[in-house]
Amino acid sequence: MWLESKYGQMPEWAQDLLITAGGVKLRQQRSSHAYREEYDLIKATEKASPLQLELLQVSRLRRLLNSIDPMQQLWGHDYRKHNFDLLRAGDWSSFQELPLTKRSDSDTRSNNSNQIVRNQAYLDRFFEQSGVSLGSRSAVFHPAASIVNRPELRIWRKDWINRKLLLSTQHLSRENLSQYLEALNEFRPTFIDGFPSALELLARELMQQGRMRIPIETIFTCGETLHTGQRDIIESAFRAKVFDSYRDKAMSSFWFECRYRRMHAHPLYGVTEIVRLDGSPCRAGEMGEVVTTSLISGGHAEIRCRTGDRAVWSDAESCPCGRSMPILDAIEGKRDQALFSPERQTWLKRSSGAFLPVGGILEYQLEQISPALVRVSCVAGRDFSESSKMQLESQLQSSLGRETRVAIEMVSMLRRDENGKLPTIVSNLSDFEVEKPHCQELA
Repeated sequence: MWLESKYGQMPEWAQDLLITAGGVKLRQQRSSHAYREEYDLIKATEKASPLQLELLQVSRLRRLLNSIDPMQQLWGHDYRKHNFDLLRAGDWSSFQELPLTKRSDSDTRSNNSNQIVRNQAYLDRFFEQSGVSLGSRSAVFHPAASIVNRPELRIWRKDWINRKLLLSTQHLSRENLSQYLEALNEFRPTFIDGFPSALELLARELMQQGRMRIPIETIFTCGETLHTGQRDIIESAFRAKVFDSYRDKAMSSFWFECRYRRMHAHPLYGVTEIVRLDGSPCRAGEMGEVVTTSLISGGHAEIRCRTGDRAVWSDAESCPCGRSMPILDAIEGKRDQALFSPERQTWLKRSSGAFLPVGGILEYQLEQISPALVRVSCVAGRDFSESSKMQLESQLQSSLGRETRVAIEMVSMLRRDENGKLPTIVSNLSDFEVEKPHCQELA
């Protein structure tokens, strides 16, 4: 604790050394029995049949549910009255009787060491399947906790033992973008792992400056919804293939893209459900809320936890990659990541095509203060002009309607959350401000 409290006062080399010391844990994890056991299972079941995967998933789930302390009532629910021995492949009724829980009720609990080790096995195998060798040099966008904001210090750190460059997500200002690109050129990573918004911002700067002198083979995205336009820009600028994934902080689900760009939900990592507002399961092709149950956390799992994210199951029964794991057709953010148009009585989300890139503007963030006001924070690009601002205002006004005023403010950097994610759309509307019976739900 004393060392951590002094971290912010250390010179760069000492901070790198401390981060590298922490990186030793990752090496130890990969040599542990729990890691090897999970990794071998992942590899052995990659081409298993749907029935084989479901049997393994049910076995893990039954073991989890039966491990709950009979004297403990989780989230106010007594789990002792359920007979989980009735749970079997093809009959999930005893599990679906359990109540849905909210993540806010359990997000104060930290992930246990066994969960972290097993999670690393899935992540490593995902990287390997995408063509990246373990131990390759990597650049990772990282929350700013490890990167102290002192003017004399650089805005990245290094984990030498794992050959990792940690890039701050909280210093992505227009003035700093060239420093990020120089750091990548100097470190020469094989792959980059980060949020789509951060990678898109660097990609736009790269397209203007052309400063990437080293080949980036692969780019992994997570933490935010990856939109088609973002993927195109990132792949074009870095000349690398993008593999998207869904990795939540609670380690309750792990979805990954195969080489055919199909998003698979790994059934041994967790149980993924997509449900309607009343909690009933959605059909293939129907948008609903994602509900997850971790299968790698032992008896400390979140059970049937509502994430707030929205997704759609695919009706495809197989994938050209040979996996029989469930496939997702679409992933979208939460409802508070959409704007409400009182004139049209509908919600507008980024994937709807209502919010398109504008020349001269690197990125922008939309915040709905009230049904009548949307505030827009914009970061100007090198070719910015007043016509860029007018074009953006006209585009947004056309999408939102005349009843909503658009107020644009130019800033040097957008606000990211504590985890480094960029909420491109933020809604401050309360339920009573939106007439739900008359507005369309996100579809």
